Amino acid sequence: MKKVFAALFVLVLFLGVVNVKAMTESELKTKMTNGYVVDGKAVKPSDYQVSEIERYLNKYEVSEADCTFIAEKMDEIYELAKADRAKSFTELSSANKSKVVSIVAEISSKTSVKASLTNDGVLTIFESDGKTVFTKITDKDIAKQTGVNYYVLAFAGFVSVFGVAYIAKKAFNA
Repeated sequence: MKKVFAALFVLVLFLGVVNVKAMTESELKTKMTNGYVVDGKAVKPSDYQVSEIERYLNKYEVSEADCTFIAEKMDEIYELAKADRAKSFTELSSANKSKVVSIVAEISSKTSVKASLTNDGVLTIFESDGKTVFTKITDKDIAKQTGVNYYVLAFAGFVSVFGVAYIAKKAFNA
């Protein structure tokens, strides 16, 4: 009986002493910048996104526990992308988009990195106060409304009116 307790005691000590490898900021940065392979295609962040990652990590200290948590959540998002064969946020199913949005909300609530993701793919990363926008990143596949130039519309209308008048005059003379 003593041998069983001794064995259990050694097993508990051994399991209690096993080190969990925490991820450093540089390892997290490497993981983020290396990207993933989805459906045979490498998916990597753009140069702009890499510079924003570097800028954030240079400005703020992210603990090893937070880095590890973020890396685990990145792996969850990767599994969702693999399941949908999605190479961008816009290619995810609506159910998986919602899951990714909630994963980002969980990262924001459980780490020092404050961020939000909308269902239309706009990732907003905040300063340490959680309110001031640090950067906004959109999915490159999302069409963006760039605004309307009224001068172009006015000129096109002007040309159209004169074109119709010219054709009407030719038709009247003929």
